[in-house]
Amino acid sequence: MTKLGSIASLDPELVKKLNSLDIMTNVALLERGAQPEGRDEIAASAGIDQVELLKALYLMDLERVNGVSWTNATLLTAAGVTTVPDLAFRNAEDLLPQLKQANTELGLLKRSPTPKVVKGWIEHARELSQVLFFGGNAEVY
Repeated sequence: MTKLGSIASLDPELVKKLNSLDIMTNVALLERGAQPEGRDEIAASAGIDQVELLKALYLMDLERVNGVSWTNATLLTAAGVTTVPDLAFRNAEDLLPQLKQANTELGLLKRSPTPKVVKGWIEHARELSQVLFFGGNAEVY
């Protein structure tokens, strides 16, 4: 469990708005924002843009994977991976070039993740349960 205010790259204004709804941690945000209705309520009550909220939720979801920091989660999203189930269905060999390209463009890490690290992320993602749902039929994206 991480306090939202301690996540350096999370917009302080977003943190303030979430805190006003008594959402103080990443776990609380994932719980309250798991369903579309919860995200709608958070966005409307706190005046938060849905896209900004989803970006934060995607990063927090990916951070549940062992070894995935906020920076790694940012790199994964830049490479097109949005959620833990999305990562679970990826192939490490196919994902590596996308991660390297994203890291070259964004300059987030000194070195791109190794094949072993990416395989480890994917394996752990396959063990985790889904926490973010979309649409009326609990579609996973």
